[in-house]
Amino acid sequence: MPHGVAHQRMCATISRELLEESTVTLSNDKLIRPDGKVCVTTYIDDVWPVICLTEVKAEIGVGGCDPIDQAKQDYRAVYCSEKVYKRFRDVSCCPCLLLAIAGPNIMVGGAVYAEHVIATPFTDYISLALRDVPGPRSSYDAAIRRAARLIRALKQAVATLNDYWHSLTTNINSEPSSDKISAHYVGPHLTQVSDNGIDISLVYTGRLCANIPAQSMFTARTRISSTAPQSPNAPSDPEQEPRETDVVVKFTKTYSPEGHRLLADRADGPFAPKLFFAGWVKSVDMYVVVMEHIRDAEPADEPLSAEHAAGVRTAVELLHAEGLVFGDLRAPNVLLRVSGGGPLLVDFDWCGPEGEVCYPLGVNMDGSIPWHPEVGTGKPIKKDHDLHLLNVLTAR
Repeated sequence: MPHGVAHQRMCATISRELLEESTVTLSNDKLIRPDGKVCVTTYIDDVWPVICLTEVKAEIGVGGCDPIDQAKQDYRAVYCSEKVYKRFRDVSCCPCLLLAIAGPNIMVGGAVYAEHVIATPFTDYISLALRDVPGPRSSYDAAIRRAARLIRALKQAVATLNDYWHSLTTNINSEPSSDKISAHYVGPHLTQVSDNGIDISLVYTGRLCANIPAQSMFTARTRISSTAPQSPNAPSDPEQEPRETDVVVKFTKTYSPEGHRLLADRADGPFAPKLFFAGWVKSVDMYVVVMEHIRDAEPADEPLSAEHAAGVRTAVELLHAEGLVFGDLRAPNVLLRVSGGGPLLVDFDWCGPEGEVCYPLGVNMDGSIPWHPEVGTGKPIKKDHDLHLLNVLTAR
């Protein structure tokens, strides 16, 4: 078969598989018309769940809207519809593939409905254009193989979603009473961590900052148990007994377990919430921090009282004495307990050894935060910067 014909057939296959245009009916008979959609083969109340939405542009940047963003808005319009799709949200996180096609490029993403819509790309743009590649394979062969792998993966994903919804809709349709449908909560997949002979299991109960989706912080109930062997004649150690407690679980790309632990373990403190676990977890490619949930704490107001200011100053001095800087010493990162006690520092994302840690490239420099004059994107964090923010907190 000539290469040109094979490439044309490949493009035709993609169009046939992904671009069957149709409408979706929402509340108040409102319609949206994505460039393509795939629905489940079963239904609830004569409504078929949507498991794939596609948007197309002639090229990247054409039309004033990125197609992956447009697909996200399609998803939001569909599954935020109260009249038609609410029953799906009551029993599922409503998983859906999102496809963006811009010229010869395809991006694959996905969306779920948790406390709010969460949508993200899974890939960069995958080019199906003919281009030279290393090795003996021709550009035609390489393009066809890329397309074949992509279509196969998409078909498998659609089949998996269809099976998921088929099982769910079968159970729902067999039980018409909506009173027996429980609300669906989506939490992180990580439910257990271990460190130094301690096993920590997690049952997530909600999102700590539901109004700030970018903050990956969750509330959870944890069971902590020791796996270390204990002598049969040794006296009972309450710390070795399994216990349950409420915790906050944070996922972040940067963190200083050393700084947090230093302040949390002080006998004359604590100056930070009790730390149960803090370490890099490969399966999530992030630091996971499990800390005590301080339920009666509120972020500090400026200026701090003399007593609270003295506590924060002590915490900063303890860090500095170990060669550490805190970096983000602002009022939201100082918790004050209603029941009394000293202030607690939180958010050790920027904390680390002076001379090694730097401000992130996304640090807010719009003038709304009274940073030290030397602060800037990518610049080193210094002890003087902490002392400057401490003076701001205490109105000195």
